[in-house]
Amino acid sequence: MAGGQEAMNVDDDAPVLVGSLDLKPHYQDLLSLALDDKFEDFAKASADFWGALPEATRTGLSDAAAVEAQEQLDGAFYETLIHRLLPDIFEMLETERTKEIRSFAKQVEQWVVAAVEGFPENFVAAKKRAVMQFGQRLRRYTGLNHLVQAAKAVLDNPVHVSQMQEDYTKVDVTAAQEQLQAICGGCPLEATSVHEASFRRLHQATNTTLDVWANWLQGVVEACMGPYKSDEQYKVMGSELLLRWSFVSSLIIRDLTLRSAASFGPFHLMRLLCDEYIYYLVEGAQRGRKPRPFALHDAPDLIMPPDDEEEEEEGGAAATAAADCEKPIRSSLFCSFVHTRALCCSAVSIFASPNSHASIPNRVLA
Repeated sequence: MAGGQEAMNVDDDAPVLVGSLDLKPHYQDLLSLALDDKFEDFAKASADFWGALPEATRTGLSDAAAVEAQEQLDGAFYETLIHRLLPDIFEMLETERTKEIRSFAKQVEQWVVAAVEGFPENFVAAKKRAVMQFGQRLRRYTGLNHLVQAAKAVLDNPVHVSQMQEDYTKVDVTAAQEQLQAICGGCPLEATSVHEASFRRLHQATNTTLDVWANWLQGVVEACMGPYKSDEQYKVMGSELLLRWSFVSSLIIRDLTLRSAASFGPFHLMRLLCDEYIYYLVEGAQRGRKPRPFALHDAPDLIMPPDDEEEEEEGGAAATAAADCEKPIRSSLFCSFVHTRALCCSAVSIFASPNSHASIPNRVLA
């Protein structure tokens, strides 16, 4: 992994130093308070710790090395705190618990900045950057958790699923493919046709779970996020995936909107969930966070191989792209919404295209 922020081990006795200042006891206290939902005490503990430091120690924290070390340590601590507060975004949270975490995420930046008031400006700026990113991520993840619960309700409603299946059959897939070609240039029409036809075969599938869908999304990220050796390369690859994913899904939602599809609401909800989970996975790739594994031994393999006649017609890049999209890890999306994402899988071939802005080879994330 190049770059990214790994979690901090706060359970051992090894010191965490910024210069001669050991922050480990402070981090341990903050973690304990947050996990016990004593968020107001979190603010007080921060103010007490930093306020008790002598002036000489405060002045020394203006050193560039100390500032860099502090920002990295804060990032590692906040990564640990997120893991402990939200160990599994697919696990249902009580409404009150969600409200408490979101309230904490909104206030924590103000608390931390107030605690280091009067410290060197570069040190305060570093503390603010780290806590601001933490608050933003925590709010996004609680929002993602809420979308997961709402999506489960949609998938458990056969009326919604049936309507979504029916509405998708009216989507002008050819027009979406043509627009995709116009944007990506060298993207072969055969590849997008193979992907769309493959997922269309799922139309009759039933009882596909959210776990199966999540595995499919993990597979898309795994295929499109190739190896990277630097943060800058990661940013290019991640932005390419997120932008193209958003473009393709927008084409489908646009078509459904113009047709006044009865299932627009459920489709829009699922689109939001897909966008947020893709972002979560791309961000996690850089941070070395492995996606949650799902037990799919009871899930049927809903991807059927193409007919021999079709296979003969689909050669070269198209056949390769089709194979990528039929890996077991993303064996299916849920039976209706998968069709809105069918063209998204065609983005795999776009990233690998030599005419793409950033060539992204296929690789399973470490």
